[in-house]
Amino acid sequence: MAKLVKPGTVEINGKKYRLSFTLATIYDFEQESGKRFLEVVKPVIEAIVEVREAVVGSDNMEAVGLAAVTRFVDSGAVSASDVATLFWAALGGTEQELTVREAAKLITPANAVEIFRTLFATAVGSLPEPKEDDAENEPQEDDPNAISSTGN
Repeated sequence: MAKLVKPGTVEINGKKYRLSFTLATIYDFEQESGKRFLEVVKPVIEAIVEVREAVVGSDNMEAVGLAAVTRFVDSGAVSASDVATLFWAALGGTEQELTVREAAKLITPANAVEIFRTLFATAVGSLPEPKEDDAENEPQEDDPNAISSTGN
């Protein structure tokens, strides 16, 4: 059964905006940017993991979010255009009234960390979680029906 992912919400100038990630979000992002979704999201996930590992036990999630944003912006892997397009797509993409440029104008230095944190938390939260029993389901070496990862 499909898991319903709660959309993220950001408040900008007193107005609430709902962010969600569906196949339509990914499609709109890829069509608008010409980039694959995972090309943009993978460095973000890596930055978040790296920063979380560096500040294990930190209760200051704003500092973690800022450090992650700084890390992936500094890496050059994600451009302002990528973030604006992803934000626009998460707002509803082609099914809402804002253009990418108008969505980008909503992001300011004062709210960027909160928007990035919500945007990428919503994206990452939309990904399926690995199943705990995956290791138990892998074929055993002595299983005659098993297919070797080496192709033998």
